[in-house]
Amino acid sequence: MTNLNHTKAYILGLLVGGGKIDRYTFIIDLPYKKWGMDTKRMNVIATDILTRICNYFNSTYKFNVTYEIGNSKWLIKPIDGSDFSEVIEDLNSLGLPSGGFLLAKANLTIAKTILKDIQVESFLSGIFDARASLTLSHRRFTDDAPVVSIEIPGSTKNFLFVVQLCSWLTELGSVTDQILYNHPNQHSSSDPNYKGWKKGFKIRFLVKSFLTKHSFALQAKAIDVTNIKKTQNKVEQTPCYLRKLRKPSAVSVHIDQNSTELPIEVRNNLFFHYHHFCALLNCPYAPVNEIKKLVKNANEYITFFPRLTKDDFNILNAQYDSIKEIYFPESTKYELTLKVEETIENENLLIV
Repeated sequence: MTNLNHTKAYILGLLVGGGKIDRYTFIIDLPYKKWGMDTKRMNVIATDILTRICNYFNSTYKFNVTYEIGNSKWLIKPIDGSDFSEVIEDLNSLGLPSGGFLLAKANLTIAKTILKDIQVESFLSGIFDARASLTLSHRRFTDDAPVVSIEIPGSTKNFLFVVQLCSWLTELGSVTDQILYNHPNQHSSSDPNYKGWKKGFKIRFLVKSFLTKHSFALQAKAIDVTNIKKTQNKVEQTPCYLRKLRKPSAVSVHIDQNSTELPIEVRNNLFFHYHHFCALLNCPYAPVNEIKKLVKNANEYITFFPRLTKDDFNILNAQYDSIKEIYFPESTKYELTLKVEETIENENLLIV
């Protein structure tokens, strides 16, 4: 391993968060989408890349990088002909992948044992700069609970990395607000036929909890997260290992429960809560006893029929008739027309 300082640690974190490497070059994909296309932010992001990040590469690895913008992404890549063999050596020394889309194979076990003190936060800042989203739609129900959402593409199938990263941040003092796993029981818990469930992973922290221990290196994100922090009035939740879980709504058995898009450790398993994934994947902070209580009463939380589904009326009507004919032939079907306010107030129509 070469002399690993905090600057190198940041670059390696940035590569883990968005890097794709082949034999001859690499590219760091920063998927900033609409947030990164704001005119004022674009100027700050460009300045950060051309000064801070370029300087990091030049001062530590002795080559320069440039950037381009396309499809709402910021792409950082080395100048043609750059020798980045030392980058590969450092990735390997931390037990990190050095080819392909790094997030798809990233395992933090060795990196966590080697990185120390400021190296840790620099490495994590690189991941945050690549993967953390600050869009205002991220919040816990209301605007006074703004969230930093660390987003991992579902295509990685890397449940292990998500649990490793979240548990590492917990160990460092953050309190996770919520995790969304790339699994139909989370993204389509009510509709067993919904095919658009592959929406990725999201590790969410209330902004103040995140900022207590962590930071961004890129100024555009640092400025925005500081502004968002001012709107937070909600307090963070109880630490995960102390959390008490409420009785969950019934989970539908999804048609993709056994999909090859799911890694074997979660495939063909039914999950009642995001902490259920954490427990199965051996997170040391998962409320295991609470999950055992849910599993003990599993039959109460499973349904083989849609609780909520959306489609063309005629298609839904045909599906309903099919279920009725096969499973409830003695039942009577009737139609009722209600105003919206009547529907909201009708306890008999509540989804439970």
